[in-house]
Amino acid sequence: MRVTCYGGVREIGGNKILIEDGDSALFLDFGLPMGRAGEFFDEFVQPRTGSHLRDSLALGLTPRIDGIYRSDLVSTPDVVENAGLPPEAAPLFDAGVRSYDEIVQQEGRARAAAVLLSHAHLDHVGHVGYLDERIALGCTPVSRTILAVMEEIVPQRIDSEALTVRRRVIDAAGQCSRFPGAPTIGTERVHRQVVTLEEYREVVVEGFRVEALPVDHSLPGCCALLITTPSGKRALYTGDLRFNGRWSRGKNSLTERLRSRTRDLRPELLITEGTRIRNEHADDENAVRRELAEVVAGSPGLVIFDWAWKDIARFQTVTEVAREAGRTLAASPRTLALYHRLSEEHPALFPALSSLGDIRAYLERSGSMLYSPSDYKQQLFKLGPKGKWTEDETAAVRRQWAEAERDSVVSRLLEHYYGGVRAYDVRREPSRFILHAGFFDIQELIDLDPPIGSVYVRAATEPFSEEMVIDERKLRNWLSRFGLLRDEQEVQTAHISGHASGPDLLEWIESVHPATVLPIHTEHPEDFVGRVPGDVVLVQAGETVEV
Repeated sequence: MRVTCYGGVREIGGNKILIEDGDSALFLDFGLPMGRAGEFFDEFVQPRTGSHLRDSLALGLTPRIDGIYRSDLVSTPDVVENAGLPPEAAPLFDAGVRSYDEIVQQEGRARAAAVLLSHAHLDHVGHVGYLDERIALGCTPVSRTILAVMEEIVPQRIDSEALTVRRRVIDAAGQCSRFPGAPTIGTERVHRQVVTLEEYREVVVEGFRVEALPVDHSLPGCCALLITTPSGKRALYTGDLRFNGRWSRGKNSLTERLRSRTRDLRPELLITEGTRIRNEHADDENAVRRELAEVVAGSPGLVIFDWAWKDIARFQTVTEVAREAGRTLAASPRTLALYHRLSEEHPALFPALSSLGDIRAYLERSGSMLYSPSDYKQQLFKLGPKGKWTEDETAAVRRQWAEAERDSVVSRLLEHYYGGVRAYDVRREPSRFILHAGFFDIQELIDLDPPIGSVYVRAATEPFSEEMVIDERKLRNWLSRFGLLRDEQEVQTAHISGHASGPDLLEWIESVHPATVLPIHTEHPEDFVGRVPGDVVLVQAGETVEV
């Protein structure tokens, strides 16, 4: 068994782990290295849409591996000629790696058959869109739902193309264009094969036997992966996990089931995250719930909580706080769109939204600033829980949207628009609401004009990059301007990490008894040496380890 870590080495996230046995190979995650990417890019400076892979390779954000990337992103000899460009332009289109097709033609097989996904956070899935569409994606059913929603409501770009690939093809502008016949780029949609990883059920992928072990993290659908190679060796990959979150409660919790399945497992290799290996404190979601409830009870005005839109665990915690306080939760339409889909496709895991309390979408002003439905035509999830409408649904809305009576289909499509909360609702009765809003919604404070006694609490991770520190200063300025700072310096925070503390993680590893431990997703892999059973392997990015 050979293992090569192309990302996640002495960094948080960006996991790209190649596991090989004989002629068989799989990737474990293929994520965006958000820390390193932040050194080059920000909200306004991004990889160029038409040169995304080449830009990422040039900056060292993606590994130069032959035979895994999409041929439409890796230049072929006829691209420049077909575009009518001179030969001198060829280096501008050359990614410097050989495509999937080239390697298959030369070597008779692909370099990797699939990428197995631990969960749908961008630092684990954000670069899957670079991979050739014939490389399958293995994920849990819940992760597949999350990825589908992301493709619908996140602006179309390669780091949200996990399930559907938009292949780029050279085309010619139509006769009605300003420059008819001029070369341009068209797209063809191709669906990636998805291998469903049902919990605690073994599935065979390219000769590897794979078992998904659900774990507690801030995002639902997360799993550790127990992999038995074609030669019979076993590797356990943790992905991201914690032991004190919302889904760690009770005797049949995700954490207790994980402990039971992995106790004395004795795999040849454990590939473990170590984000908080130096943190001694074991966080607890129950403590966050109590703190948020105290904030609400002590505030006579508007309460604003900020949390990541995909953090469904935190969303469920806030719904409990709102229900017990008798307040309406005005939540992000993104979060509601995601939860609606999870509830529809996985009702046993996610109760209907109506059962969680009085929860409505907060509708911000944009475009004409008149709350016109036309202001949201490019972001349909703000009108209702669906991010895309079929032609029939569009026609139904066109016929009925202004009518006093609408059928159930149209009422559903426009649920956020007609049932949503607007700024003037909050101004009229601020003590009635808990508002879900963060830094990128902060301009809403101008319209909300929160009264004395209102409060803002960050229920999300604290700044961990230079860009986030800059945003933090701006956030404090806004909160200070509107009287929402706890004091003149700090933003009030109530949050737990999605990652296990050092003592919790080491205790669990002790119970697993691995022969070899390979720490990734950590800035301090050396802290595992001498503290876990078996040998600890410290690797460099791109270095291959044989087990």
